[in-house]
Amino acid sequence: MRTPSSLAIFASIGFASPALAQGLTEGWEFDGRVQAVIVASTFDDTERLPAESLLGEVSLRATAEKTLQNSAEIGVRFEAKAQQDNPARAGFSGNIEPFGKLAGRTGPLPLRGAFSGLTRYGPIEDASLSGAIETAQIYIDGGYGQLSAGLGRGIAARFHEGAPGIFTHASAANPKLDPAGLNIVRTENDLTGPALKLTYQTPRILGVRAGISFTPEADMAGVDRDLRRSVVGVETPELSNIIEGAVQLSRKITSQDLRIRASGSYAAGDVSNANAASLIDDVEVWTIGSELEFESFSIGADYLWSNNGIQMDGDYSAWSIGATSDVRDWTLGVRYGESEDENVRSRGKNWSIGGATKISQSAKISIGYQVQDVKFGELTNLNAISGAISPSEGVVVEITLSR
Repeated sequence: MRTPSSLAIFASIGFASPALAQGLTEGWEFDGRVQAVIVASTFDDTERLPAESLLGEVSLRATAEKTLQNSAEIGVRFEAKAQQDNPARAGFSGNIEPFGKLAGRTGPLPLRGAFSGLTRYGPIEDASLSGAIETAQIYIDGGYGQLSAGLGRGIAARFHEGAPGIFTHASAANPKLDPAGLNIVRTENDLTGPALKLTYQTPRILGVRAGISFTPEADMAGVDRDLRRSVVGVETPELSNIIEGAVQLSRKITSQDLRIRASGSYAAGDVSNANAASLIDDVEVWTIGSELEFESFSIGADYLWSNNGIQMDGDYSAWSIGATSDVRDWTLGVRYGESEDENVRSRGKNWSIGGATKISQSAKISIGYQVQDVKFGELTNLNAISGAISPSEGVVVEITLSR
C-alpha cells in the first residue's frame, strides 16, 4: 500500500477551500499559553526500579486563527514540551523488570509491545531530560467539519473520555509523569503519538461527533509516546499505514443537571520487524469510556484492549474507574486501575486518593496518596507469579502553574 508524502498531506489542506487564497496575511488572532508542572513524591524504591522524588514538565502552546469571508476558520496549532520523567520509564514504555533476562537467550529477539511498549529484557533505560514538538498542524474548520494535517495526536486519543481524577500528570492511569516507574495502566488509545497525520472530524450534531486519522509512518518521538525508542537486545516494532476512527458524545441534560460524556475508538495498522517477522501481526487497539458529570460529583470508567501487534499471547488490556466530588474549594477524588500485558507476563494495579484546589488564578495543587503494584508471571505462564514483589506507595504532590 502506497502512503502519501508529507508534502501531499499538507497540499490537501490547500485545496480544501478556494477561500484559503483570500487575504492570508490579515485578520489573524494569536493566543499562547505556558504551563509548568512539578510532581514531588515520597515513593519508596523497590527491587524493580528506583523511585524519583522530583519530576517536572514545561509546555508551550500557541495558536493562530483567521475567519474567512465564508465563515470558515483556518489556523495553526503548535505545542512543544520538555519533560523529566522517571529515567527508566520515560514515555510510559521501558523495561519493568531490571534483571538479566537476556542471559543465555537464543532465538529471535524479544518483542516490545507495539502499543504498550513494555519489555522485561535488556538493560535499564536511563533517559535524561527530553523534549519534543508535540503539535504542529494547519487546519480548516467549517460547516462540513474540520480537516487538519501535521504533527499531533490522532483522533482516538483526542476524543478519549473516561474516569475522572484529581491528578493531570501523576495519575493512576495514563500517567505523563511516573515517580515510582511502576505504572503500566494505559487506557488512552494513543497508538501513533505525535507522528505526521491527516485528520478529519465532523461537526457536533446533538452532542455527537466522529473523526478519522491516517498516519503513514508512526516514527516520531514524543515525551509521552516515543515510537523510536529502542534498547540493545529488544526488537522495537515499526508501525505504518495506521487508520484511527473515533466517536465522541458530550450532551447536557438540563432537567437532571447532568452532562454525559462518552467515547469509543478503534485503531489498526501494519507492524514490521526485520528480526521477528514470524511473531508479529497487524496491530489493533480499541477503547470505550464514559463519564457522568453532575453539579458537584463526577464518576466514570474506561477500558482498552490491544493485540500489541503480536500473533500469540501478546495482548494488552487495561481499565480504570474514578470519581470526584466538589467540597467547598476542594475537589476530592479517588481512582483505581488495572492492566495486563501477556507479552511480558505482567499485571499492574494502581490506586490514588486525595484532593485538588486552586491556590490562585494561575496555580493549582493536587495532594494525594498513591499505591502502585506490578506482579510478574513466569515467561511461560502468566498465572505463575514469580516471587513476592513489594508495591511502591507514598504521598504525591502535583503543582500546576499556567499563564
